[in-house]
Amino acid sequence: MSIEVVAIQSMVEPEIRKTMLVYFERIRSALEQKIILLMSKGKIKKNKNTEQLSVALFGLVIPGFTVQSVFMDEKAIDSAKYVQALNLLIGNK
Repeated sequence: MSIEVVAIQSMVEPEIRKTMLVYFERIRSALEQKIILLMSKGKIKKNKNTEQLSVALFGLVIPGFTVQSVFMDEKAIDSAKYVQALNLLIGNK
């Protein structure tokens, strides 16, 4: 089942939404911890609202992966390569 189908089902099925909220919050929280770590290392500018930054990053990463996998055809990258590319973009080795 694709993320698009789950997203649509989550809008009309409360139990699916409840389940997805748990998983998406784990992802958002992990992104926030990564942001905090990068700030502590001086890799990105410090900001007091890391939650907002993590929500914005979540909004870019999750739909971005889906869109590239659907529309980039042979240029599309798998999840491991997507993570590697993101790490390069945000300054991790």
